[in-house]
Amino acid sequence: MFKILSSILVLASLGIFQSASAQNFVYSPKKDHSSIVEVGRLITYQSDFLPDDSSDITFKWKQLQNTIDSAWSYSLCDYPNCYVGIPDSGVMGTLSTAEFRNGISGMFQLVLDTDDEPRTATVQLYVYDSRDISVGDTVTFHLQTIPEDTGSPAGLNLKNIENTVIRPNPAQDQIFVQADVQEVKLMNINGQEMAIRPEAKDDGMLISVGAFDRGIYFLKYEVSVKAYVRKVILN
Repeated sequence: MFKILSSILVLASLGIFQSASAQNFVYSPKKDHSSIVEVGRLITYQSDFLPDDSSDITFKWKQLQNTIDSAWSYSLCDYPNCYVGIPDSGVMGTLSTAEFRNGISGMFQLVLDTDDEPRTATVQLYVYDSRDISVGDTVTFHLQTIPEDTGSPAGLNLKNIENTVIRPNPAQDQIFVQADVQEVKLMNINGQEMAIRPEAKDDGMLISVGAFDRGIYFLKYEVSVKAYVRKVILN
């Protein structure tokens, strides 16, 4: 069992992109991610974004920083591409105003499979309007892995940060998250988000999982504005 302690990490834009820092896109939920997690875990980050005026746009992006150790395997997806590793740059598919209204947006999804050694890693990307490189913003992902049963640098023991009850686990048809949960997501082993409709109960959230393939999944949820990830098994 593992849990993630999430907080905002704000890193400045680099070099020629400093002048673009005031021209942000609209992000959901955020563009800067920071986590501390036990070693040997599969971690998924995602940032979604739209232009301020929601006009037709083609997003381009450049890699500014990537300090991921070669011992980790990782992949990056944008809209609508996926890559093994992280290339130096990329071009997303053109998004129309109609697609924005239907809930489609530009996005980055970073999936990392960490090893058993404590490490730190930072990935920073600059995403911008293909018509004007100065209209853009940075997206940052920062991860630190620590040994199992070891407290974080802030003195927090990740195994005891919260006492949320997830039952049953393993599960067949339903999973109940017993806590004051603000948001729940279910990811498969490849980091893909599953389509779920959590049902609010008096003391938590009920999730139907009977339609999904059997195997290992990761339940991402927020309690008291802190994000956590728990492994669940469907059998």
